[in-house]
Amino acid sequence: MPITLNDILKKNDITNNKLNYYIIDTCLIKLHRSFFKKTILNKKNAFLIDGGESVKNFENYLSIMNSLLSNKVDKNAVLIVIGGGSILDLGGFIASTYKRGIKHVFIPTTLMAQVDASIGGKTALNIGNSKNMIGTVYQPIKIIIENFWLATLHQDDIYSGFAEMLKHALINNFNYWNDLTNLKKINCQFIIPFIQKSIEIKKQIVAQDVNDKSVRQSLNLGHTIGHALESYYLEINKPISHGHAVALGILIESYIATKINNLNGAVFNNIKDNILKYYDFPKESFNKKLFYNFMLHDKKNTSKKITFSLLSAIGSVECNIKVELKEVKKLIINYLEEKLINQSAS
Repeated sequence: MPITLNDILKKNDITNNKLNYYIIDTCLIKLHRSFFKKTILNKKNAFLIDGGESVKNFENYLSIMNSLLSNKVDKNAVLIVIGGGSILDLGGFIASTYKRGIKHVFIPTTLMAQVDASIGGKTALNIGNSKNMIGTVYQPIKIIIENFWLATLHQDDIYSGFAEMLKHALINNFNYWNDLTNLKKINCQFIIPFIQKSIEIKKQIVAQDVNDKSVRQSLNLGHTIGHALESYYLEINKPISHGHAVALGILIESYIATKINNLNGAVFNNIKDNILKYYDFPKESFNKKLFYNFMLHDKKNTSKKITFSLLSAIGSVECNIKVELKEVKKLIINYLEEKLINQSAS
């Protein structure tokens, strides 16, 4: 008999009552009807919203806030957020700011959300296409992970979450990197056994530095370039997934690390070969000025210095490395232009 939302709430000691309020990715209602069976979802206790990075905006934030207020949701409510990473980001931010904070539960339904977005308490909204410019650090009371959600994911969604798992391996140890890069296939069957490993890596790092002042910044590997690429392709209406952008960010930042952080060339080639097995740059013309503008807007930066977390070896990361924009351009422009311009011309 298929598991239901009521089963999950009961199993996790979450009282299922009229005080609860739900934010749910719309597509899940269609894909997993049996899961929501016998759960009363209506305008008074549920907000259904389409997933994707574009949901993290003020319009949705205010719409859900107004719904909470009009339905007299009080401080004793539990906000139950069911969906992928973007839905969790939005829902977590709402929980952290509604009446100065209410309890919330995450039920992540994508690989990306399970191994990364649900862990650590970071919440975020975007401003335009600039990622995660507004946010809080606010922990859910529960994170409920079930494998059955992954069976309906598109392959691109699997690859997106897998990129974050590769990042966890690179910042943690070579053995985990070796395990992931030697998988026969990147699908649920082969990935599920490693989900808990990635969760534990992130949890251990977050526990040491909840507010992202030191060691937690190692989790930014690939994200300075990755967020700029994600914003860039969103701006030109050719969006790529967060994981795809992070994988390309890891590739470029590893190249930078060979020049300024003593990353061995053979290690870079290992990283490059394994990244390019699954991820590559879209075949679009590339506006360098627009891309660099997004890179400058990264929230970690100061003045015109770009902040990176860079590998010195697999399992060793140096955080808070600040590099002048002029130097960053010099370091990556040949590699980036060769990949993008040659592809655009082909």
